[in-house]
Amino acid sequence: MHSKALGVRRVTAVQRIDDETLRVTRTVGPDVVVFCPDSPRGAILTEEVAQNWLERTPDGDFAAFAPTCTAEGAYELLRAKGIAVGTFGDLSAALERETSVSSHLPRLAGYIERRLRTHHQVEEIQWNSHLIYRVLCRAGRGDLRAAFGEPYEVSADWVLARVESSVFPLDAVVTSNPNCSRIAATASAVGRDAGVRVLTMSEFLSALHRPWPAD
Repeated sequence: MHSKALGVRRVTAVQRIDDETLRVTRTVGPDVVVFCPDSPRGAILTEEVAQNWLERTPDGDFAAFAPTCTAEGAYELLRAKGIAVGTFGDLSAALERETSVSSHLPRLAGYIERRLRTHHQVEEIQWNSHLIYRVLCRAGRGDLRAAFGEPYEVSADWVLARVESSVFPLDAVVTSNPNCSRIAATASAVGRDAGVRVLTMSEFLSALHRPWPAD
């Protein structure tokens, strides 16, 4: 990867430190150290791999993954150590807009997490992979996984893509777009066939008030 690949005007140089680490130099701000493990479709990043990188790279800033990479547990570990986590698109946005890249939270992830964390029935959330969260609810109301996105119109193809992007079974596919005009009947049918509910964000949050799965 080089500066043009990142598509960021501020980036002047990209140096590979090792097989999993890049150092990015910008015109503004300090250098940024990026964790970018090889993550082919369906790859699972373990906590052990993340911990090994943290031990040899104490000055890391950002962990960049392909959207199809699953990292249950590793995301939480990296974020707890002050490492921002996201896709390469998120990294490009952070390099362009942020002075402190390690504090960057992708816009959509930030919105989803705020909505979930402020719900009084949600005890904990865990980021499993790109916009896929494990939601642990209070009082026996369930432990579920939901894949999020923000399409204006929820299509069958989008639902299928979200289902196939997770190596773990999903319970729900949710659009967080407040202007979502409709969920197509074919999208709901694809969800039913896959054993998941297809919901708007409001519908999903409302469903958390009842034991999952709700009717």
